[in-house]
Amino acid sequence: MCAYDSQLIGERLRMLKRIVPKLDKVAMALNGNNANNAAQFELLRSEAQKLGIEVQSLDIRKAEDVDAAFDKALAFGAKGLVNAVDTFINSRRFVLAAGAAKYKLPFVYSDVEYVLAGGLMALGPGHYEGYHGAAKYVDKILRGANPADLPIAGPTQFTMSANRAAFNKLGLSLPSDLAARVNEWID
Repeated sequence: MCAYDSQLIGERLRMLKRIVPKLDKVAMALNGNNANNAAQFELLRSEAQKLGIEVQSLDIRKAEDVDAAFDKALAFGAKGLVNAVDTFINSRRFVLAAGAAKYKLPFVYSDVEYVLAGGLMALGPGHYEGYHGAAKYVDKILRGANPADLPIAGPTQFTMSANRAAFNKLGLSLPSDLAARVNEWID
């Protein structure tokens, strides 16, 4: 798990609480096959407990699990959703965004890709920084650096993205201080 995961999981939950002031139950879409996702869920549980919010995991291991996950979230009474960072979960971003819209569940995602897929909003590491960092690593290696000697680099910038149309469809608004932090608005 990345060092920034706990910071971002807590921040995404606090953002969701600001958007949905009566948030008392939140569910996390995660992949039960990914041990890291269990750790992310425990971080969510810890952060949610501080805010008096109950949590539920939504285990999505295959494509057909998504509908059942939304059924489980609704049965739990979730008023909002977040996702664990996982490549399979990310591959379901269009279906997750569509389901959240269909069931009118505010969802704060881990990545701008979800917002581009129609999701409400996201807070995550900026991909461009990663792309540029990777290019710098490749350059150093091509110039003779030993990869084992290169330091591990993590993100230093986090990007907040929001989708105006998704906010409008849900009848929600973003508090002005959060709106001022948005790096990228999708229409």
